[in-house]
Amino acid sequence: PLFQSPCCLCEAMSDLLDASVQNFKLRRPEVQIAKCGSGIYEVQGRRIKLESNGWGQPLVVDGPLRQPLSDYIDGSGRHEA
Repeated sequence: PLFQSPCCLCEAMSDLLDASVQNFKLRRPEVQIAKCGSGIYEVQGRRIKLESNGWGQPLVVDGPLRQPLSDYIDGSGRHEA
Protein backbone atom coordinates (compact mmCIF):
# COMPACT_ATOMS: atom_id res chain seq x y z
CA PRO A 1 0.00 0.00 0.00
CA LEU A 2 1.05 3.56 -0.67
CA PHE A 3 0.28 4.70 2.86
CA GLN A 4 1.02 2.62 5.93
CA SER A 5 -0.60 2.90 9.30
CA PRO A 6 1.53 4.33 12.13
CA CYS A 7 1.64 0.87 13.70
CA CYS A 8 3.19 -0.59 10.54
CA LEU A 9 5.73 2.23 10.47
CA CYS A 10 6.68 1.54 14.09
CA GLU A 11 7.14 -2.14 13.28
CA ALA A 12 9.28 -1.28 10.27
CA MET A 13 11.49 1.02 12.36
CA SER A 14 11.81 -1.67 15.03
CA ASP A 15 12.79 -4.23 12.38
CA LEU A 16 15.33 -1.79 10.96
CA LEU A 17 16.81 -1.22 14.42
CA ASP A 18 17.02 -4.97 15.09
CA ALA A 19 18.77 -5.48 11.74
CA SER A 20 21.15 -2.60 12.49
CA VAL A 21 22.04 -4.08 15.88
CA GLN A 22 22.57 -7.54 14.36
CA ASN A 23 24.86 -6.02 11.73
CA PHE A 24 26.76 -4.14 14.45
CA LYS A 25 27.20 -7.40 16.40
CA LEU A 26 28.69 -9.05 13.30
CA ARG A 27 31.20 -6.21 12.92
CA ARG A 28 31.98 -6.00 16.65
CA PRO A 29 31.58 -9.53 18.09
CA GLU A 30 33.47 -8.57 21.25
CA VAL A 31 30.61 -6.26 22.29
CA GLN A 32 27.90 -7.91 24.39
CA ILE A 33 24.45 -6.77 23.27
CA ALA A 34 21.10 -8.24 24.31
CA LYS A 35 17.61 -6.95 23.47
CA CYS A 36 15.50 -6.27 26.56
CA GLY A 37 12.44 -4.70 24.94
CA SER A 38 11.33 -2.42 22.16
CA GLY A 39 14.32 -0.13 21.60
CA ILE A 40 15.88 -1.14 24.93
CA TYR A 41 19.13 -3.10 24.89
CA GLU A 42 21.72 -4.19 27.41
CA VAL A 43 25.14 -3.22 26.09
CA GLN A 44 28.23 -4.25 28.03
CA GLY A 45 26.07 -4.65 31.16
CA ARG A 46 24.31 -1.27 30.86
CA ARG A 47 20.69 -0.82 29.84
CA ILE A 48 20.36 1.80 27.13
CA LYS A 49 17.83 3.03 24.60
CA LEU A 50 18.69 2.65 20.92
CA GLU A 51 17.09 3.94 17.76
CA SER A 52 18.03 3.60 14.12
CA ASN A 53 19.35 6.53 12.14
CA GLY A 54 17.52 5.04 9.14
CA TRP A 55 20.77 4.22 7.35
CA GLY A 56 21.68 1.06 9.22
CA GLN A 57 23.48 2.61 12.16
CA PRO A 58 22.14 2.21 15.70
CA LEU A 59 22.16 5.37 17.82
CA VAL A 60 22.31 5.56 21.61
CA VAL A 61 19.62 7.90 22.94
CA ASP A 62 20.49 9.74 26.14
CA GLY A 63 17.88 12.41 26.76
CA PRO A 64 18.16 14.89 23.88
CA LEU A 65 21.55 13.52 22.79
CA ARG A 66 22.10 10.89 20.13
CA GLN A 67 25.39 9.16 19.50
CA PRO A 68 26.40 6.29 17.19
CA LEU A 69 26.64 3.03 19.13
CA SER A 70 30.25 2.52 17.99
CA ASP A 71 31.27 5.89 19.49
CA TYR A 72 29.40 5.06 22.70
CA ILE A 73 31.21 1.71 22.99
CA ASP A 74 34.58 3.34 22.31
CA GLY A 75 33.92 6.08 24.88
CA SER A 76 34.20 8.79 22.26
CA GLY A 77 32.28 12.05 22.35
CA ARG A 78 32.55 12.32 18.58
CA HIS A 79 29.32 12.65 16.65
CA GLU A 80 27.20 13.52 19.71
CA ALA A 81 24.23 15.56 18.67
